[in-house]
Amino acid sequence: MSKDYDKRIDFRAFDVLADAIEHATPVELAHAIVSCDEIGRNWAHGPEKHQAIKRLLFKGFANLMRLHMRKRG
Repeated sequence: MSKDYDKRIDFRAFDVLADAIEHATPVELAHAIVSCDEIGRNWAHGPEKHQAIKRLLFKGFANLMRLHMRKRG
């Protein structure tokens, strides 16, 4: 799969994430949601700004997967 990333930050990991969510079984998604929720609540990552952003991103990943599960049915 070729994407045009000229003069942009490389976000190819989003392609990987989207494919993983799309092809995951409901059980795999449920496990991923639990993992993302745990990372999102884990202050062991530290209070530094970049770690706080990481926790928020993982909370967002969990919400994204929940939305996908609801829409998938």
